[in-house]
Amino acid sequence: MTEFEYLAVLVSLILGLGIAHLLLGVGRMIQRREEMKLDAVHLLWTGAVFWTLILNWWVFFQSQSVTQWSFDYFLVVIIWAVLFFLLAVLLFPPDLETQDYAEVFARNRAWFLGLFASTSVADIALTAMRGDLFDPPIYLPFALHFGVLGVIGIFVQSRRFHVLLAGYVLGIGLTWSLVVRRFLGG
Repeated sequence: MTEFEYLAVLVSLILGLGIAHLLLGVGRMIQRREEMKLDAVHLLWTGAVFWTLILNWWVFFQSQSVTQWSFDYFLVVIIWAVLFFLLAVLLFPPDLETQDYAEVFARNRAWFLGLFASTSVADIALTAMRGDLFDPPIYLPFALHFGVLGVIGIFVQSRRFHVLLAGYVLGIGLTWSLVVRRFLGG
């Protein structure tokens, strides 16, 4: 077993648990649809985090080309994966007491968006350690802008802003992965 395969098992577990947690939350949402009050911001973030977990699981495969693994690299990879898992948990807390998903997001907004901003930092660190920070050249500003938007979202309480932010993150994630990456050769 290679070092990458060894690490890939753990990363797969963490990202897979995040995906499973979101799916369980959506299943509970569907099953309790008469009791639960749905929310556009929450639904859009659920889609964005789900897509990002799947995309990052795929993108992590690029790390198989790394020949020298260090504990620092290992640690950054694990932190990167854990941050995405925690986003899923904040969207669907295990101890969900409220019947209103807008309340869930409002209660966890600062933590959620702080972790979202942190995912940009972790992704940039991981990409830099892999040696791909400027490949493609647009990557760094692209990744940084998500961090900036997350930090702004911590302070902005406007519902309209959060609907637009969540929709933007989902839309740009789908566009980037299904369209743009094809043209960039990734």
